Amino acid sequence: MSPATLATAIGAGLVLLLVLHGLTMRASGAGLHVDEAQYWDWSRHLQWGYWSKPPGVAVLIAASTQLFGNGLLGVRLLGMACWPAAAAVLAALAWRIGGTAHGTAAALWTAGLFATTPAAGLLGLVVTTDGPLLLCWALAMLACWHAIHPSESGQGAMRWRAWWVLGLVLGLGLLSKYTAAAFVLGALPGLWRLRQAPGAQRWQMLGGPALALGVMAVLLLPHLLWNARHGWPTLTHTAAITAQASARPGAGPLTSLAEYLLGQGLLLGPAALMLAWRVRPRGRAVRHADQATALGEGFALAMAVPLLCLGALQALNAKAQMNWTAPALAGLCLWLGLRAARAGLGVRPLLWHAAGGLAITTAVALAATVLPAWAGRQADIWARMRGWDAALDGLRLALLAQPALPVAAAERDVLVQARRAWRDSGRQVLAWPADGAPQNHYQQFESLVPAGAGSTAWPDALLLLCETEPSAAQQAHYLHWRRLALGRADSGRQLSLWRAEGRRGGVTSP
Repeated sequence: MSPATLATAIGAGLVLLLVLHGLTMRASGAGLHVDEAQYWDWSRHLQWGYWSKPPGVAVLIAASTQLFGNGLLGVRLLGMACWPAAAAVLAALAWRIGGTAHGTAAALWTAGLFATTPAAGLLGLVVTTDGPLLLCWALAMLACWHAIHPSESGQGAMRWRAWWVLGLVLGLGLLSKYTAAAFVLGALPGLWRLRQAPGAQRWQMLGGPALALGVMAVLLLPHLLWNARHGWPTLTHTAAITAQASARPGAGPLTSLAEYLLGQGLLLGPAALMLAWRVRPRGRAVRHADQATALGEGFALAMAVPLLCLGALQALNAKAQMNWTAPALAGLCLWLGLRAARAGLGVRPLLWHAAGGLAITTAVALAATVLPAWAGRQADIWARMRGWDAALDGLRLALLAQPALPVAAAERDVLVQARRAWRDSGRQVLAWPADGAPQNHYQQFESLVPAGAGSTAWPDALLLLCETEPSAAQQAHYLHWRRLALGRADSGRQLSLWRAEGRRGGVTSP
């Protein structure tokens, strides 16, 4: 198969997969996840950083909505496209490593495996920070391979260009998610091999990585300056969730590690795990055949194993973070694709593996739609994403009838979903002040009352949006509370809009 035909076949398959993902989410009837709604809200006011994430995902959604509108698909489309785009990049890398002997098969297997993993099949249905991170990680793998193993013609120019691109995509990866920093660990074995390469000069070993780190630092600098101005919220939050204790009482380190290992197996999928068993080496003759492809397999494992080990250590120390090591899937799928090509596996088993992966993820995504009502509710992975727009639309008239009052919400999911549902009303929902340290972006940067402000800073009257009723701590701030409206959705979600007046310690509003 010619390179052009191969690229066309893989591209067409990945485009069809993206269409299938869009149709699946439409059929599921799910709205935006709380994180998606938050990222969308951030995308309307772009900054160099946010309380819990770097700015990459907000920029991605801003571009997506500019191109495709503010509907559900418009918010998600570019984020969803990152997964098949990463599969295409990995296919190009597999083709480069496999060469004339195994390149075509390696490219097909690598792209097919990665695109149909449960991680790509489920996380790829929504917009998360993992999508742009995986794309940048795959591009960094391709650039790193070209930097360490350039073509014979124009070696010097190829290496410098590859190192520059490596720094660029790693910088963009860090602006998507800090996990991109772990890429450096995977690149170390290749850098050591570069030192031993025939004719390698000192500048090739030190100058290239220095160029990459310099480009990466320039891209990251504005984000670091933003954090420094605001007390390092993004770094502090990332460190806190990485080191947080297990959420389940009595769950020890070994339990957390077991959960982590099970989670990694689920992200990779049973089809890929069975393939790993099927193509395991049998004897020295297989292990040492085709040294060029074997070298690529070592490179692929280096891009996965260090990150997986870091994830295991983190799981032993704190609550396991299942998707924290998602970039390792790129290295694992490349490794499996190269081994499948070396083992001579044809297209038919690939089609079976891909079909199995798609069937599993589609069934999980549509469980609430295709199963009976009682079973669908139990298996609905989108339960927290349902009913928001309907419930909030039920409060719209009551909201518009109180045009002069500020609106607040204590829960982050309620706040961001209301901002999206009421985006055309001209009303900005603010965060109810935190009792202690801020727990989210809105409590720190968009609070109803600035931290440390006295009782006189509170408005004389306000509207409170909540799922049930005001808490005792909230009621303590005002003398009179009256529910204006109750919004319900068929999914069972309900929200209430309350009017509070008579600020304690202040003047009672008329």
